[in-house]
Amino acid sequence: MSAAFVPVTLPDLSARPDGSKQRGFAAGYAEGLRHAAEQQREAEAVREARLNAAIAGERQRTQQAVDALARAAQQLNTHVIPALEQADQTLIETALDLAEAVLVAEVNGGHVTAAQTLRRAVDAAGREQVTEVLLSPADVAALAEAEIPAGVTVAADPSLAPGEAIARLRHGWFDARITASLDRARTVLLGGAQ
Repeated sequence: MSAAFVPVTLPDLSARPDGSKQRGFAAGYAEGLRHAAEQQREAEAVREARLNAAIAGERQRTQQAVDALARAAQQLNTHVIPALEQADQTLIETALDLAEAVLVAEVNGGHVTAAQTLRRAVDAAGREQVTEVLLSPADVAALAEAEIPAGVTVAADPSLAPGEAIARLRHGWFDARITASLDRARTVLLGGAQ
């Protein structure tokens, strides 16, 4: 068998193409770039819309939280704080009532001497200002041997109970009774509310 050779034709590489093929490739490439750019713009628009929706959602949730906190603060101011203030006032009043009961019991039990009552009145009013101290008749009798500050006279006042005193000053007087002292404390601590 004899083999027949078929001639092969090779392209002429030295010949220049007419450029249509290159223009086709360039046009296809340019179309691909335009298509890619359009897809990029669409993807960016979708991403931006999603981002804006997420931001708006977060703003809405944040505003709802702020509004809830404002309502809670209003509830606190409206209900809780007045209740706490009332409880505080009740606690102060109870403490003062207890202090008064203890002090009166101490005085009535004889644990506070007439000399201590005199000293309390003189010291509270200011030693230089006191001219006379009024005490209960029982306290005056008990002061028979006590030292009385110079320039101060002591007188009995039957309206005073043991342990109570009123100091007369050069310009006025000072109520050194336990109840008056506690009333002054009430005024200071409770702002005048009693």
